[in-house]
Amino acid sequence: MPKISPVIIRRLFQNEALPGFHTLANLWAVEDDAAIGLDLSFSFVYELTTPDLTTKSEAEIAEYVQHAKNFLNTIPDNTVVQFFVQYRHGDDGLIRRYRDTIKTSDEIGELIIAAKEEFLSTLFIQNRKYYMAITISAVAADLKKLDAGFFKIVLKDHKPVSREIHEKASSRLTGISEMLTSQIKFLGVAPVKLNNNQLLSLLYRHLNPSRGDLLPPSAYNPGKTLRSQIFFNACENAFDYVYLDGFYYRAVNLFIRPEEVDAAMLMNFMAHLLPDADLSIALHAGNQEAMLRDLHITDSVAR
Repeated sequence: MPKISPVIIRRLFQNEALPGFHTLANLWAVEDDAAIGLDLSFSFVYELTTPDLTTKSEAEIAEYVQHAKNFLNTIPDNTVVQFFVQYRHGDDGLIRRYRDTIKTSDEIGELIIAAKEEFLSTLFIQNRKYYMAITISAVAADLKKLDAGFFKIVLKDHKPVSREIHEKASSRLTGISEMLTSQIKFLGVAPVKLNNNQLLSLLYRHLNPSRGDLLPPSAYNPGKTLRSQIFFNACENAFDYVYLDGFYYRAVNLFIRPEEVDAAMLMNFMAHLLPDADLSIALHAGNQEAMLRDLHITDSVAR
């Protein structure tokens, strides 16, 4: 007689079994300062230091927006550029640096400094970090080379082929990234590329928001997939929210899409976000010729 386990009883009341949360993540490895997906997509991540636009005149802001448009027009086909901003409450590091700059041997002076430090800690201070990720998709011919049947039957020693594909993709991503980062510098933005350890730390803290504040990431093993090593919490998927590591997430769909969005609207929206929050904007540059061809076909059918 088969054993009736709690899992079997649960499946009787569910129409389908949901996949594990970590199996939905496109994270294979981190190597050569790049995050590599299971679909052979390659990504570089940069931390950005942005200029202060609050001190700019309207003419300077208009010029800044024009430079931003020029940057968007330089994104090559089949490339994804993602900007994301992390909003966190307070900045203990900045307060500590302020404390270290003041030296006093007077007892009253120490009391005054301690009072100032306590006052600064209670203020509503936002710590914002800006990042940019540049992702390229795999070439179809390379995906064909990595077919499991090809490895099993034709080429058992697959390491030279996989290394060639890796180096080719890394070189292509380097060229695109250098071109895009040179363009973004015209905006007064200073990009700094994250290395392997910084990438792992960023992913770990993002996917484990509560654990990341208490425990450092575990040692990374290149012999295993990244997604099997970086998730430490089960994900609860409810009807109107997702719960992960002490945080609730909810997706909101726009009922009416705005006709246009300008820079002032975006800046005003960002100013009203409260910690802890993450803002992400992804720009997908598809194959322009294919998109125009599909547009012409749709237009012809509509007529």
